[in-house]
Amino acid sequence: TGAAARHRVHAMRRAVDAVMVGIGTASADDPMLNARGVGAGGRAVRRVVVDPRLRLSLGSRLVRTAAEAPVTLLHGPDAPQARHDALRQAGVTLIAVPPVPRDQRSVHGQPVRLGDALDLAAGLRALGDAGVSSVFCEGGGTLAAALLAARLVDEVVFFTAGRVFGAAGVPGIGTLAPAPLAGMPA
Repeated sequence: TGAAARHRVHAMRRAVDAVMVGIGTASADDPMLNARGVGAGGRAVRRVVVDPRLRLSLGSRLVRTAAEAPVTLLHGPDAPQARHDALRQAGVTLIAVPPVPRDQRSVHGQPVRLGDALDLAAGLRALGDAGVSSVFCEGGGTLAAALLAARLVDEVVFFTAGRVFGAAGVPGIGTLAPAPLAGMPA
């Protein structure tokens, strides 16, 4: 979207305790999720990945820089033990999160795609217990939809590029169940 939008996103990152993405975004983009070019000093922003099966590559930039700025993975109870050990050894903090209760996997009776369906409210509570009081979610679309469906979003910010990609583009917010307009997440 341009230099001005990138600068604004980095300033938004600097203003929060943690920046969060889903494993799809972390795998596809190999992001750093840090605040660059918006002032020096201060604490490093915690980088959080919702990664139910601990698929984050040990060679990713997040893992390789875990000693410079904290990286936390919210994972499911069935994540492989070998991945636990390797990621911990690399300096990554792991927080086990229970699955979403079956009765909460829908909006207005329609199923919502939640990936491996982690209980994001429990994950955010665990981050709070670790001293995180503000989280800036940068996506992707599946995670954004899950947070909205769970009513865990305080504010939504959109940046547009002034271009139309149509169905070929990557959605900023994944599929939400069809519902009356009044029942959709706000």
